[in-house]
Amino acid sequence: KIDGQNHLISNIIISEDMNGLFLGNFAGELKDLNIKNYTQTIKKGGDYGFIASTQKGAKIKNVHIDTSKINLQNTEIGVQVGGFIGRNIFGKIEDSSIKNMTMNLNNATKQLTIGGMIGRNQQGGIESSFIQNLNVEAKEIEINGLGGIIGEDSSGSNGEESNILNCYVEGRIRNESNGNYIGGIIGYAYNPYLIVENCISKVDIYTNGDRIGGILGVGGNLKAESNLALGNLYTNKATATTFYRIGYGVTGKNYAYEKQLINGYQAEELLGADQLFTLEELKQRDTYFNQLKFENAYNYDSLEKGILPKLYTKDRSTLVT
Repeated sequence: KIDGQNHLISNIIISEDMNGLFLGNFAGELKDLNIKNYTQTIKKGGDYGFIASTQKGAKIKNVHIDTSKINLQNTEIGVQVGGFIGRNIFGKIEDSSIKNMTMNLNNATKQLTIGGMIGRNQQGGIESSFIQNLNVEAKEIEINGLGGIIGEDSSGSNGEESNILNCYVEGRIRNESNGNYIGGIIGYAYNPYLIVENCISKVDIYTNGDRIGGILGVGGNLKAESNLALGNLYTNKATATTFYRIGYGVTGKNYAYEKQLINGYQAEELLGADQLFTLEELKQRDTYFNQLKFENAYNYDSLEKGILPKLYTKDRSTLVT
């Protein structure tokens, strides 16, 4: 167990020779730590993140990264990158946050899996955590999955559930290559045991590719329940076939903003959502507490000012900062 005792570590630089501050197969608990100004450069294949990879027993709790920059260029085949974890196997993240993160993905080769918190997730979970001010810029890349929180979820073989519960992400993803599988929460997921619930995505997505969604890029029978998509979606691809407010291959009841822009227009179609909320409804506590069933997981004090709900910790004792 590593207890940061709420100390602050500043100005961390991870060179291209290292996969992360903590290297592969981390299986302990990291808690109560604040990071300011984190930079990582990636030029090889592998798992990369604040923690490169985890195994069963790993847990991140009350860890906060403010101002981080990840630069990926001229890589080899097969890269998994996340703001917290590159490849997550059974690990858990809770009561944690990432603010002001920039990911520059340039001139990479193939099989890139990129997520704001986790690159590739294998039966791990995230609860009561958020990303604020995410900025992803991608050029000349081939994507396995690119998501605001998780790039790709490839777990579920043994029937054990993994949950993404009470999370939100706010920011922008701009992909100037032809890469597919881009989602506000998860880029790509074929996992019948994954549950995404009570999450908010306010991620604007601009791409030249296909298979785009406000919550999920593409998946198979993913259970997504009571999520809210607010970000605008835009593709330059004239023949895009899977382009949804929520995502392709999603089961469950989910919601979106009626003035969400779809290729620059306010579409009247539901496009995978079960209901579209007006701006006035999004300023009302009842919308979140009763209709979305967020209940006490969020704080609603600033809704009338146009500020989205803020997350409480898992035990509901304080706000996640």
